[in-house]
Amino acid sequence: MRKMISGLGCTLLLILAACGGSDSATPTQGISDESGGLPVIQNGGDVPDDLCVVVHPGGDAIVPVHAQPRTDSAPIAVLGDWAEIMQFQAGWYQIALDSGIGIGWIDSTVAQQAGACS
Repeated sequence: MRKMISGLGCTLLLILAACGGSDSATPTQGISDESGGLPVIQNGGDVPDDLCVVVHPGGDAIVPVHAQPRTDSAPIAVLGDWAEIMQFQAGWYQIALDSGIGIGWIDSTVAQQAGACS
Protein backbone atom coordinates (compact mmCIF):
# COMPACT_ATOMS: atom_id res chain seq x y z
CA MET A 1 0.00 0.00 0.00
CA ARG A 2 1.26 3.49 -0.80
CA LYS A 3 0.38 6.51 1.30
CA MET A 4 1.35 10.13 0.69
CA ILE A 5 2.10 12.24 3.71
CA SER A 6 2.28 15.95 2.97
CA GLY A 7 2.21 19.06 5.06
CA LEU A 8 4.29 21.69 6.72
CA GLY A 9 6.35 22.15 3.55
CA CYS A 10 7.45 18.57 2.90
CA THR A 11 6.19 15.38 1.30
CA LEU A 12 7.07 11.78 2.11
CA LEU A 13 5.94 8.66 0.27
CA LEU A 14 5.49 5.62 2.50
CA ILE A 15 5.28 2.16 1.03
CA LEU A 16 3.78 -0.32 3.48
CA ALA A 17 3.74 -4.09 3.05
CA ALA A 18 0.96 -6.12 4.63
CA CYS A 19 1.60 -9.65 5.87
CA GLY A 20 -1.54 -11.59 4.99
CA GLY A 21 -5.09 -10.35 5.17
CA SER A 22 -6.45 -6.99 4.19
CA ASP A 23 -4.74 -3.78 5.26
CA SER A 24 -8.18 -2.18 5.68
CA ALA A 25 -8.80 -4.04 8.97
CA THR A 26 -6.69 -1.55 10.93
CA PRO A 27 -7.31 2.14 10.22
CA THR A 28 -4.23 4.15 9.41
CA GLN A 29 -3.89 7.87 9.58
CA GLY A 30 -2.87 9.70 6.44
CA ILE A 31 -1.95 13.33 6.22
CA SER A 32 -2.48 15.51 3.18
CA ASP A 33 -1.90 19.21 2.71
CA GLU A 34 -5.27 20.58 1.60
CA SER A 35 -6.23 23.31 4.06
CA GLY A 36 -4.15 26.46 4.18
CA GLY A 37 -0.88 24.61 4.71
CA LEU A 38 -2.10 22.59 7.71
CA PRO A 39 -2.05 18.78 7.55
CA VAL A 40 -5.47 17.17 7.05
CA ILE A 41 -6.25 14.05 9.12
CA GLN A 42 -7.69 11.43 6.72
CA ASN A 43 -8.23 7.85 7.89
CA GLY A 44 -10.48 6.88 4.98
CA GLY A 45 -13.23 4.32 4.85
CA ASP A 46 -16.11 3.78 7.21
CA VAL A 47 -15.89 4.61 10.90
CA PRO A 48 -14.98 1.38 12.76
CA ASP A 49 -17.70 0.12 15.11
CA ASP A 50 -15.14 -0.96 17.72
CA LEU A 51 -13.42 2.43 18.18
CA CYS A 52 -14.60 5.65 19.79
CA VAL A 53 -13.94 8.35 17.21
CA VAL A 54 -14.56 12.00 16.48
CA VAL A 55 -16.05 12.61 13.03
CA HIS A 56 -16.18 15.59 10.70
CA PRO A 57 -19.68 17.13 10.66
CA GLY A 58 -19.74 17.20 6.86
CA GLY A 59 -20.00 19.99 4.34
CA ASP A 60 -17.35 22.66 4.03
CA ALA A 61 -16.75 23.02 7.76
CA ILE A 62 -13.14 23.33 8.86
CA VAL A 63 -12.52 21.41 12.09
CA PRO A 64 -9.23 22.58 13.60
CA VAL A 65 -7.01 20.27 15.63
CA HIS A 66 -5.37 22.39 18.32
CA ALA A 67 -2.04 21.89 20.10
CA GLN A 68 -3.74 22.38 23.50
CA PRO A 69 -7.39 22.02 24.66
CA ARG A 70 -8.13 25.75 24.24
CA THR A 71 -9.56 27.76 21.35
CA ASP A 72 -6.67 30.24 21.58
CA SER A 73 -4.18 27.39 21.06
CA ALA A 74 -2.59 27.24 17.63
CA PRO A 75 -4.15 24.82 15.14
CA ILE A 76 -1.68 22.12 14.09
CA ALA A 77 -3.93 20.22 11.66
CA VAL A 78 -7.54 19.93 10.50
CA LEU A 79 -9.89 16.95 10.73
CA GLY A 80 -10.66 15.54 7.29
CA ASP A 81 -12.92 12.60 8.11
CA TRP A 82 -12.43 10.89 11.51
CA ALA A 83 -9.86 10.19 14.21
CA GLU A 84 -9.76 7.90 17.23
CA ILE A 85 -10.49 9.62 20.55
CA MET A 86 -7.84 8.94 23.19
CA GLN A 87 -9.68 10.80 25.97
CA PHE A 88 -12.37 13.40 26.58
CA GLN A 89 -11.48 16.34 28.81
CA ALA A 90 -13.63 19.40 29.63
CA GLY A 91 -15.37 19.56 26.26
CA TRP A 92 -12.34 18.54 24.17
CA TYR A 93 -11.48 15.31 22.33
CA GLN A 94 -7.82 14.31 22.51
CA ILE A 95 -6.59 12.47 19.41
CA ALA A 96 -3.25 10.84 18.61
CA LEU A 97 -1.48 12.03 15.49
CA ASP A 98 0.93 9.54 13.95
CA SER A 99 2.41 12.21 11.73
CA GLY A 100 5.15 13.22 14.14
CA ILE A 101 3.01 16.00 15.60
CA GLY A 102 2.10 13.98 18.72
CA ILE A 103 -1.37 14.66 20.08
CA GLY A 104 -4.06 17.15 19.16
CA TRP A 105 -7.32 18.46 20.60
CA ILE A 106 -10.69 18.98 18.91
CA ASP A 107 -13.42 21.17 20.44
CA SER A 108 -16.50 18.98 20.98
CA THR A 109 -18.79 21.81 19.81
CA VAL A 110 -17.45 21.58 16.22
CA ALA A 111 -17.41 17.77 15.72
CA GLN A 112 -19.24 14.73 17.05
CA GLN A 113 -18.52 11.30 18.53
CA ALA A 114 -19.29 8.05 16.74
CA GLY A 115 -18.53 4.36 17.13
CA ALA A 116 -17.94 2.61 20.47
CA CYS A 117 -18.00 5.59 22.84
CA SER A 118 -19.24 5.13 26.41
